[in-house]
Amino acid sequence: MTQAQAAPEAKQAEAAKPAPVEPAKPAKPAASAHAASSTAKGNEMFNNFCSHCHGPDAVTGEKRQNLRNLSKKYGERMNEIFATTLANGRLSKGMPKWAGVISDEEIAIIKAYVDTVQDK
Repeated sequence: MTQAQAAPEAKQAEAAKPAPVEPAKPAKPAASAHAASSTAKGNEMFNNFCSHCHGPDAVTGEKRQNLRNLSKKYGERMNEIFATTLANGRLSKGMPKWAGVISDEEIAIIKAYVDTVQDK
């Protein structure tokens, strides 16, 4: 057999081989599971730090303390107002200053929870 004849046979044999299969990648947890976990953590922290004034699970009959209305009340400024109020407090209204007491990460987790309970 000549080299010219062997080359097509080698190509056919190579083409007949199945393509290599990549190992399966482990499935990532669903984003909703992570969101639910974060919401639960935020709810727990909210109830620990905030519920004595703002009600368990952010449910209160006091209109001025009802955090479920923040998005309606402040609109696009809600994030700014929330951050400023938590950091500096509103001492004249009984809101303590939380900067230095709870971490920025904890504040962000609580804020994420408060976002989930906004009245539409």
